[in-house]
Amino acid sequence: MRKSDPSRTRRTVTRSSRRGLTLLESLIATTILSVVVLAVAAALNASQKLAYEGRQRVMGVNAADDMMVELMTVPYAELKTYNGLTQAPGAMATIDGTAYPETYTNIGRSVEVVAENITEPGMGITVAGVMITVRADDGDHTLAELSAFRPEPQS
Repeated sequence: MRKSDPSRTRRTVTRSSRRGLTLLESLIATTILSVVVLAVAAALNASQKLAYEGRQRVMGVNAADDMMVELMTVPYAELKTYNGLTQAPGAMATIDGTAYPETYTNIGRSVEVVAENITEPGMGITVAGVMITVRADDGDHTLAELSAFRPEPQS
């Protein structure tokens, strides 16, 4: 017969004392991790899109402002010849024909010059001139629109 040694007791393993990760726990952890990764990726994508749109809008304002500044240097009698000027995205150039850099590839612009009289009711003065409107777009959306009144010079 075998003698039992009290110092050597047999340890019984019960289900509650086991250590480890079950398949269900692994699946839940994987699902949670996947959702977090997708949320972070969506946030990064949205922020990149907003940054791109902001950059395009700034470039559009710069392009419209450049054209407006150029038109303000043109002699008044020649301004009406620029009415209807359209430069498609990727084909922008200064009035003297210098092409814009590649950073402006996705931006186009158009010019409208319309004769207009502005009256100051308090003083009863009417000023004749032209309203110049410059629009910059990306082919689908207007990025910027600038308008300025240029009075007819007095002779």
